[in-house]
Amino acid sequence: MPAVAANSSLRDRPARPGPSNKPALLAAIAACLLVLLGFSATAWLSYHDEIEDAARDTRNMALVLKEHAARTTHGVDIVLQWTVSALLALEAAGAEPRSDQELSAFLRRQMEPSSEILNLSLIGPDGTIRGDALNTPTRPSFADRSYFKIHLREGTGLFISELIESRANRGRVVVMSRRVTGPEGRFIGVVAASVSVDYFLHFYANLDVNRGDIITLRDRDGIIIARYSPNPNLIGMRGATAQITEAVRAGSILGTLTFLRNPEVPDRIVSYHAVAGTPFIVSVATARSSLVEVWARTTIRYGLVALALMIAIGGLIWGLTRANAASRRSDDAALKANRRLADAIEALPVGFALFDEHRRVVTTNSLNARLFPEVAPFYVPGALFDDLLKRVIDLGSIEKTRAAGWFAERMAAYEKEAIDIEYETSDGRWFFSIARRTSDGGRVFVLLDITERKRGQIALAQSEAKEREAREQLETILNRMPIGCLVADADLRMTYMNPAAERIFGCRFEDMRGLTPFETGLINTDRDIVETMHARLKRGEFVPPSVAANSTKDGRKITCEWINTPLMGADGSFQGVLSMCQDITERRQNEIALQQAQKMEAIGQLTGGMAHDFNNLLTVILGNAAMLADGIEKPDDKALAQMIEEAALRGSALTHRLLAFARKQPLQPVGIDANALVSGMEGLLRRTLGEDIDFVVSLGENLPAVLADAAQLESALLNLVINSRDAMPDGGTLTVETALVVLDPDYARREADVRPGTYVMLAVTDTGSGMSPEVQRRIFEPFFTTKEVGKGTGLGLSMVFGFVKQSGGHIKIYSEVGLGTTVKLYLPPADPQAAVAVEAEAAPDSPPGQETILVVEDDEAVRSFAISALIRLGYRVHEARHGAEALDLLDTIGDFDLLFTDVVLPKGMNGRELAEEVKRRRPGVRVLYTSGYTADAIVHQGRLDPGIQLLSKPYRKPDLARRVREALAAPPT
Repeated sequence: MPAVAANSSLRDRPARPGPSNKPALLAAIAACLLVLLGFSATAWLSYHDEIEDAARDTRNMALVLKEHAARTTHGVDIVLQWTVSALLALEAAGAEPRSDQELSAFLRRQMEPSSEILNLSLIGPDGTIRGDALNTPTRPSFADRSYFKIHLREGTGLFISELIESRANRGRVVVMSRRVTGPEGRFIGVVAASVSVDYFLHFYANLDVNRGDIITLRDRDGIIIARYSPNPNLIGMRGATAQITEAVRAGSILGTLTFLRNPEVPDRIVSYHAVAGTPFIVSVATARSSLVEVWARTTIRYGLVALALMIAIGGLIWGLTRANAASRRSDDAALKANRRLADAIEALPVGFALFDEHRRVVTTNSLNARLFPEVAPFYVPGALFDDLLKRVIDLGSIEKTRAAGWFAERMAAYEKEAIDIEYETSDGRWFFSIARRTSDGGRVFVLLDITERKRGQIALAQSEAKEREAREQLETILNRMPIGCLVADADLRMTYMNPAAERIFGCRFEDMRGLTPFETGLINTDRDIVETMHARLKRGEFVPPSVAANSTKDGRKITCEWINTPLMGADGSFQGVLSMCQDITERRQNEIALQQAQKMEAIGQLTGGMAHDFNNLLTVILGNAAMLADGIEKPDDKALAQMIEEAALRGSALTHRLLAFARKQPLQPVGIDANALVSGMEGLLRRTLGEDIDFVVSLGENLPAVLADAAQLESALLNLVINSRDAMPDGGTLTVETALVVLDPDYARREADVRPGTYVMLAVTDTGSGMSPEVQRRIFEPFFTTKEVGKGTGLGLSMVFGFVKQSGGHIKIYSEVGLGTTVKLYLPPADPQAAVAVEAEAAPDSPPGQETILVVEDDEAVRSFAISALIRLGYRVHEARHGAEALDLLDTIGDFDLLFTDVVLPKGMNGRELAEEVKRRRPGVRVLYTSGYTADAIVHQGRLDPGIQLLSKPYRKPDLARRVREALAAPPT
């Protein structure tokens, strides 16, 4: 064997007689006793150090396990809180999931960021599961579960259940849950997250712990939830180590129990840590037998080294003594000493090698060869240290170091007085090499195997790296979240703000650090409300989501939705607040605009329907009053008939304005030069304003024509000017302005029913009394007026509003009390090829007729008046009450010249549909429509369809005569 060859130089020498060895023997024994005494003291101290190291290691591991359990619980709780907030927000918006698939998909999205959650469930108020993330087909009842009973009785925060058997997954889980409560306190149900025992076991299995160590997760009643050990079947049973649960109940949340004695558990060192805010207790146990075994192995190794040193020292003293008494020296005794030294070196549990001053091997033990069998031939007497290192490089047994640099480093280290080198071999083992210079210039090398200790250090470093990675990942998530996240300490002073929060409030965290909410200037809520919320959070209570008025750094007012969660320390004390916020200003504005638009639409539907019936009545009153006036000779009676006619005309103007607001008036839009229209009305407007008001006109250049009804636009401008005049009783300035403007998509999002694009603006600005926000919200409602009784109908602005909207435009009011008002009309530009409005010539008196007319009208009084007027005008008339009756008359009456029909008819057929069917059967027949409310039959996008002849109700006999003659003279369509 190589070891025998290596030590032969110490063994094989001839013996010869010599003097007595007693003095040398006594000196050697004394030296050995000193070494033995030092070794014993060292071993005793080493034993206690091993126990303290084990206790420290278990405490560190318990801290790692506690942080994992706390982080797991916190992560699950964040998912539960977000799920509760999202459910309440969806319910408030009326967008909650309707089907099982939608609910399952919603719950899966909530639990996607969390790897620890096995399933996320929503349990209804009766205890029956409404749905879960796994979309399980069954719907079991959970009314008997402890967590459901707790939430049913009271509005607790996070609740963590005991270890239970999952009905959905057939496995053992811990359920973490939160109560779902509506704004009015209504119990909606429970959101529950299932965390599998296997999740904890998987984490524990990846930890690098000593073989035989036990990791346990139990609740505060001692029931084992998860156990990583040679006997995992104890899960669900009460653990044998009752001292831990008793210590936690006594208030000790962490500690180490040394050498617990229990009939079922061998002597162990156990470190435990209670997880604050949860029922969890984690513990790590190391058996004393394993520590003693490690200590014994180490002690034996160092004992052998001490023994070798004792032998070496004894041999050296022996040699020195024999040198002083050369006459008594015996080669045979020297040979025996050398043999003892060789045996001691061979028995050492560490690699040992001795080199002379020329770097050549003097002796070594066989452990070197066993540690590195590839270089065993180079561990023989006379072999060079240089050749040994070169062989190591050639075989590649040392990695993680470049060959040339490694060789140079070792050769340089050889020349030093002392060498302490730690390195790893290619097969993953770790060694610690110690070298010291001898008195003759040689070297003594000792090699220790430190693989187990090094692996423990690496495992601890990896655990710390994972923890750092988790912290960095959490920080990355917070920095990338689109929702603002803010953290404050126990005194509500800012300690963190993510980029989303900086964007919402327009500030930098560094400027807000250490400030309270009121010192930041970002909060507009009353101090009492904030202090009440702070008091609830300090008690660890859950505070429902809230909406608050806030301000940005530059003073802009915004509305934010807030979720505030208390942050509790390991000992249960209040540490601060986690606040999450979202800017809902635009959403609130859109909701208000939508509500206003719906309100105006509803009023428009009502006024349109009223105008339809009222116009039928006015047609009868106005027409018959005119014919009555024509047939009366007595002046007094004739005046009465004319008064009736004038009253009916005023009623007609009223319904005209109602239809304008309802956007149901038949418009005839053409291209209008807005500047020309304003210039043409300037004289009228100046006379209307009077001498106390300065009139200013500012006209834009190169404006395109406006697509609008000329008469309606003139009426709208006159109404605005009159309103401005009434707002300036003591005089002032009124400005009429035109300009070409662009309404961008941002503006369109803020205003309801606005399309982005280019518009011609017509603005009227006064310096009058202005309007309050409450008045501005109702200013377009019909019959709403701020004027005194008898000085306004309240229909002026409502008519302008309806006309602008029906024309595809937009109207906007800017007003402040005491500063004045600006009303801006935005009208779409006309097609460049559209005809420009011209003043119509007066139509000549209509000649009497002889043609045949079919009258279709469902209102009996209106139909009687129309037939009577047409007969007086000389026409032959047939009548029908609705479309079906008119079609039945076609075969009876033969040919006729004109269909005079109401647009709105009963029996499922309107006037437009009747006309189309009549023209199909009798091509060439002309059609004249009449209506007090056109609906959508002949008017689209606010204008009459091409080729349509319409006589609006109410009408008089001259109006009827003129429009009938125009219809008969028009070409057939």
